[in-house]
Amino acid sequence: MNVQNFPALSACRYCRLFLLKSYSLELMLSLLEKDAEGLDELRKGLYSRTPQLPAFLDYISLLESRGCVSRVHGKSKKVSEY
Repeated sequence: MNVQNFPALSACRYCRLFLLKSYSLELMLSLLEKDAEGLDELRKGLYSRTPQLPAFLDYISLLESRGCVSRVHGKSKKVSEY
């Protein structure tokens, strides 16, 4: 990806949301490359300035409400059965 791709990203209704934050492009590339095991792990894996968890969750919720990402329950969490 290079700077010449930015006009195409800003024209796409989904991709333009990944231009809102300083870490958005890095987040998009990270999501495309691998499956994240939890939001906190995804947030801490960013190389750019790590956002605070509440702000990061708000941004993920915005992306989810616009259909850019979907959250699923991970298999790594242990559920105790009674």
